[in-house]
Amino acid sequence: MAEKYSREVADRICALMRAGQSVVAICRMPGMPRDRTVRDWVQKDRDGFAARYKAAVGNTSPDGCYSEELATLIFTELAKGRTLQEVCRQPGMPNPSTVLRWAQRDFNGFAEDYRIARELGYRAMLDEMLAIADDDSGDMCLDSSGQPVPNPANVVRARLRLGLHRQRLAQAMPKTGARAIDQGAVRRGDARESGKKR
Repeated sequence: MAEKYSREVADRICALMRAGQSVVAICRMPGMPRDRTVRDWVQKDRDGFAARYKAAVGNTSPDGCYSEELATLIFTELAKGRTLQEVCRQPGMPNPSTVLRWAQRDFNGFAEDYRIARELGYRAMLDEMLAIADDDSGDMCLDSSGQPVPNPANVVRARLRLGLHRQRLAQAMPKTGARAIDQGAVRRGDARESGKKR
């Protein structure tokens, strides 16, 4: 990790910022300093870095590091049910705000493909939640006398998994939609659990 000021590193940071990367994302890359170190360089104006840094912030390219290949990769990962934050944490990916800017400005027709990928991703997340809620394998076990009895540990585990998926879905889509979908999935899980108590 480079903590000592270097003109080469400073110029690379500015170039990546102009390409749409956030300082936080840049500083996660191998060989880069911590973000507070970069702020310190700005504050102390090391080698005139403050002006170059502010220029990079103010002149971020609207298309950032856009390419057809990158856009296709983003759409593919989103359609699998991954959140935008998860996708953008991968090496070489732009900052989430850059992707959202491409969608908002419909850069190179990005908006419609982005909308479709998100819709497919939401459905993939929902399918995963419904599969968990509908999966009753392991919900029954045998007691010491060999009689089948409900397995509460399995039901609790399913509830935890549904909760984690709900959180991912709530991050990915508008909260009202996430709540409605989550309530439907949990109701199915509750019905499964109550059915076993009868």
